[in-house]
Amino acid sequence: MPFRFFISFCVLLFSFHLCGQTEYSYEGYIKLSNINLYTYKVTFIEDNGVIKGYSITDFEGDFETKSLISGTIDHETQKIRFHESEIVTTKSPLKNGGFCYIHFNGKIFNQEGKQIVEGKFNSVYKGGADCIFGWVDLTSTGPKLTIRKKKKPKKKPIKTPKKIVKAKVQVKPVKVVPKPEPIVEERDELIAMLNKASASSINSLNDGDVLHIFSQEDELSILLYDEDQQDNDRIDFYIDGEYRLQNFMVTRRSKKIVIDMKGKNRVEVRVKALNNGIIGKNTIRLDITDSKNLTRTLTNFMAGDEGTLVFVKQ
Repeated sequence: MPFRFFISFCVLLFSFHLCGQTEYSYEGYIKLSNINLYTYKVTFIEDNGVIKGYSITDFEGDFETKSLISGTIDHETQKIRFHESEIVTTKSPLKNGGFCYIHFNGKIFNQEGKQIVEGKFNSVYKGGADCIFGWVDLTSTGPKLTIRKKKKPKKKPIKTPKKIVKAKVQVKPVKVVPKPEPIVEERDELIAMLNKASASSINSLNDGDVLHIFSQEDELSILLYDEDQQDNDRIDFYIDGEYRLQNFMVTRRSKKIVIDMKGKNRVEVRVKALNNGIIGKNTIRLDITDSKNLTRTLTNFMAGDEGTLVFVKQ
């Protein structure tokens, strides 16, 4: 069984295993204290008030960055909190100071047929030092989360009897069993499903783009294939400056390449288009996987264009 079809089969299993879960997406912007605006998107699954998913900052922009998020929703107060915890991919240049991770605290409510998520955020570096702060304003782009408020019981009128007869009542001690605190289980499979099954998170690799992929593992794999009609797309493929594939014709049959990160902090992969496809541009799917994440990438090259994937060990 080709590895590409094995991945598709796994995705299908995840989808059926968690078919009761609905994916919620919200798009809008983040406004910084200096009035700069950046597009922002969050997608998550909610399970008994616990949310897990991912955010995309500057989506479809030059500095697009995808991060994992987790948090909570209080249905009674309509408060929502989440924080970014781990960067999965970014087109932003790596800086010595590292990246800022958003910590959001706001409200979720319905307005004019849409669902709004808005509120303040602050951000911190990985080490905990303060970074930027500002405002988040997002609008639902799909299913709306159902806000489950508890209904207050109706008060029944108390009838006063005409004659009150006092009776001796023996009160038996009642053993009160304390309710156990709700246990919130970490559900890594929810994150895996979001990363493996969401078709909306395909990265576009254009000429000159540098996409950083973060992982904690010693080995990742790349599947190269032409997902549309096979049209003679040819590429050169380099790992750390050395040829791995030369004048390689990409077909619908996937080609697996292993990226060895053992003992390394960084591995650089460069893909160069040698021609235009017969139908149009040189468009190749590169599906990058480790045990937790699937990063889908699609080239958008003309002949002579090239893009870079930088694998960074966390």
